[in-house]
Amino acid sequence: MPYKKPRLSKRQGQIMTLVSVGKTDKEIASTLGISEETIGNHFRTIFSRLGVTSRIRAVLRWKRL
Repeated sequence: MPYKKPRLSKRQGQIMTLVSVGKTDKEIASTLGISEETIGNHFRTIFSRLGVTSRIRAVLRWKRL
């Protein structure tokens, strides 16, 4: 069975772009006009889709996609 790349939504991609350059949840929320709680919800989904348990691993995996 071939490997299927996990897909992130446009918003999740925006979050990953910002976190990959060192932005905090507060900075990301302010930039995107959403709450920090929503950022956390997105990260839970991102971790699940990428099969990781940390932001560092998420960024590394996402950059390889």
